[in-house]
Formats: sequence, structure tokens, C-alpha cells
Amino acid sequence: MNTVFRSLPLAFLILCSAGVSAQAQLQWDGNTGSAGVQDGAGSWGASNRWHTGSGNTNWTNNSPVTLGAGGSGSAIITLDLSVSVPSLTTLAGTAYTITPAASQTITLTGASAGFAIAKDLKINSVLTGAANLVKSGAGALTLAAANSFNGSVAVQEGVLKLDHVTALNNRPLDVQPGATARLNIGGTFTTGAAWNADGTIDFSSSSVASRLRITGPLSGGGVFLLGYANVTEANAESRGPWIENGAATLISQDLLSSVSTNATMMLGVRGPGTVATFDGGWTPLVSPNSSRNYLFLRDQAALVIGPNARINNNQSDLINARVFKANGDGTTSHIFAEVEGVGDEVWPAGRGGADGGAGEGGVVPLRLGEVVADPYVVAEPHARRGDGGEDADFCASDFEGETEPGAVVEHEPRRGE
Repeated sequence: MNTVFRSLPLAFLILCSAGVSAQAQLQWDGNTGSAGVQDGAGSWGASNRWHTGSGNTNWTNNSPVTLGAGGSGSAIITLDLSVSVPSLTTLAGTAYTITPAASQTITLTGASAGFAIAKDLKINSVLTGAANLVKSGAGALTLAAANSFNGSVAVQEGVLKLDHVTALNNRPLDVQPGATARLNIGGTFTTGAAWNADGTIDFSSSSVASRLRITGPLSGGGVFLLGYANVTEANAESRGPWIENGAATLISQDLLSSVSTNATMMLGVRGPGTVATFDGGWTPLVSPNSSRNYLFLRDQAALVIGPNARINNNQSDLINARVFKANGDGTTSHIFAEVEGVGDEVWPAGRGGADGGAGEGGVVPLRLGEVVADPYVVAEPHARRGDGGEDADFCASDFEGETEPGAVVEHEPRRGE
């Protein structure tokens, strides 16, 4: 094979010579009394805890950092001064925790600060700086402080654990296929920045007192992993995910449960202008009939059941013969059901009946099943022309008058007139 060498443009060479010189890679040495590099606890200060490959040296800011020397167990590095790093790599072996002695911080420098994590790393220090954070490697990176960095976050591989409600500092998050962002919090986690979830957003380990509020754009086709067991309706409402962004949002992610007994699944939509189309899978690990399934609508929000919505990923009918609690708050929130091909049927989840639309002589394939209805969640007409070319009246609800709170409504589809 022939190798072709090309000269670099002169402008590039001038820029490089004018820029800041790159610092040498420094590897943590937990025992400076022995030759070479050893794992172990110690103080990250100005002392000669750092190894260049030929010998120990003092810490220099903006140096790429490597932790791990093939040891085992765990060790704590105490941060005795605020530092700047362009990247941080952990090698297989010892799992490290970086903890500030007081309020020392780590500033992420460069355009993107790479965290290549082979062995788990937990950072209790505040992360600052304008660099993007890029997580790679099969290990877990845990951010446990109220961070203030201003870049975006990309999880390419492995797990990013967020152990503080402001660990992301409301920054954009991109979770790529096969990767996981795990929220392990005990309060309200609010994000107004764009989230792309092609991987997994894991909310299963958060406490019962926690809530996930998505107030910014949401995209992707991954998974929301929930972990609620023996949760009452009131507690389910206080959790999440809640879509509260005041915009049209397509939820293509699957909602999965990590709980195998007495599972609770919920989805909330809140606020004027928030129109969420759920078009993913609803998959508790137990029978959906024996799990608790809640849909909460608040403050004039709208929820559309999309044509691809499904239960257990094996049927096209989200609410066929299932039990859901549709809970309104008196502000005329709306639920629609959208089915491609033969017209739309409204999901009646509250007061009185509403007319949907079906093609002449066609059968609307979406069946309501059983819905426990609360007042003031109004089913709105969402009719359009079907295959028959003419609109036909279709009664989307066979119940009469106002639905009482807690009433169970059973409905089977029927042909249009």
C-alpha cells in the first residue's frame, strides 16, 4: 500500500505556531515513592503526583489527564486547587472519585473536553468552562455537583450518571444509540435545553420524591426507562416524564418499566401550546392490565395518540383493552387519537361524548378499551375524510351525559353511518 503525504497549508501552520502549545499527557501516580505509576489515593495539588512517562512532575494546567494504572478497588483523589483540563481518561482497574477539599473546580477547556471512561469515575467537584463534554468508553461517568459549564453534552458510549438536579446545568443533551443518561436524583430535574434521546434516558433509580420536567425540545427514538413500584396516583403525578415545552413535540421514545411487580407507568403533558404526540411503545414488564398506567394533562395541554403508538411493542393499538387513568385539572385539556388510513377517532376521557370521523363504511381500528375518566378532560373532534371519500358521523363515546370521577368507560368501535 502506498502512503501519500500532503503538506499542510501555510495558514494552518501559522495558526498552530501562534496558538497555545499543547501540554503533555499526565498520568496520576498514587505512590511517588515507587518507580513508575501506581494507583492510589492522594492530593491533586502542585506536588509531583503526575507522571510524564519518563518521571514524575508537578501538575500543569491544561494538561490531558489519565487515571488508572491497572490496579483494582477504588480510590479518592482530593482536589486541592482549581484546575483546567482539556480531556480526562480512565483506564481499566481502579475506580476513582474526585472530591474537592473545599470549593475547588475543574474547568473544561478547548472546543470539546473528551471523557474516555473505561473504569468508573465520579466527580464531586463543580465543572466550569465553555467546552462541550463528550463521554465515550464503556464505563460510567458520574457528575454529582451543581455544575456551571456552558457547553453541550454528548453521551456516545457507556453511562452518564447525573446525581444532582443541576448536574447538566440545563445544557443540551445528546444520548446516542446504545448509550445511557441515568438520572439518580431526589428532587425536580428540569431541562429547557434540547434533548435528543436516541439512546436511553434512565429515570428508574430516582427517588419517589423526584420529578423529570422536559421544558425544551425533545427528539430521538430511544427509550425512557421508568422504575416506579407501588406508586399511588398522587405520587405518579409528581414524577415524570412531563412534557412542558409549550410546543408541538413528537415522543417517539418507548416508555419501559424496570419494575416487575406492581409497576406504575405515567406520562404528563402540561401548559398552553404543548401538544405532545405519543408515537412510541408503552411497555411495563408486567401485564399492562395489572400495572397502573396514568396519563396526566394539565393547563390546557393536548395529547395525541399517534398511529404507531403500541403496548408491549406487539400491537398497533395503544389503549386496546387496557386500563388507563386520564386525569384532568379543570382547564379543558384535550386528548386525541390519530389513526392513519380510515380516519380518526377521539379518545373520550372525560365529559360527555364527542364526534370523531371515519370513512364511509369503514371501521375505526383504534379501540378505547377501559378508561378511568376524571372530569374536565375533554375529548375533542378530530375528524377528517376517510377512505370512503365522505365524512360519516362516528360516535366516539357510547356513554351518556357527564362522566363521574372514577367511572370506568367501556367502548367498542362500530361502523360509521
